[in-house]
Amino acid sequence: MRFDTQTAGIGVIRMNRRRRIAIYFCGGCNPRINRDEIAGQLIRSLSRDYTVLFNTNKADYIVYLCGCTAGCSWKKRDDSIPGVCVAGEMVNGWFVSKPEIVADIIRKIKDFFGGTAES
Repeated sequence: MRFDTQTAGIGVIRMNRRRRIAIYFCGGCNPRINRDEIAGQLIRSLSRDYTVLFNTNKADYIVYLCGCTAGCSWKKRDDSIPGVCVAGEMVNGWFVSKPEIVADIIRKIKDFFGGTAES
């Protein structure tokens, strides 16, 4: 929360909230990647700046974390909420080496929000 005195000489309190990132899991029936490991790395990397939620569309951005290329959780997406689809070793339809998946997801999130974690 910050106090803004620039608004017509009247003090206005503006509430800043941390942006919410949801990790939405598939059913895990045929995993080709370790979804738990990727989710854990995302939590460690994002939780300082973002609120991390799970399996909800009540978020500002959603990481659809699918273990294989079927992309089951992506098929259930809400098109009004931006997100990234991880389907096996594919991120938004592009092959990404396993060690680079988390970095690519984080880069997409930060690019989307313009590098800021608050609204």
